[in-house]
Amino acid sequence: MFIYNITAKVDHAIVDEWLQWQKEIHIPEIMATGFFAEHRFYKLLEHDDDEGKIFVTQFVTHSKAEYDLYLINKSINW
Repeated sequence: MFIYNITAKVDHAIVDEWLQWQKEIHIPEIMATGFFAEHRFYKLLEHDDDEGKIFVTQFVTHSKAEYDLYLINKSINW
């Protein structure tokens, strides 16, 4: 199992909009590529959030080859 991890610090002023985008657009688009079996989405606790909240999104793939293909596909299509 391999994990593609994205960690983001989100400004307090846009947290609600960012969360909506993440849940309704970004995660579904990445999952729709077919390279990942599941995802996990977390809000990081126990940190200084004066500058924003920290979120972690993880996409799980069964092999390094699937992850590499995702990266190739991502660079070509985005």
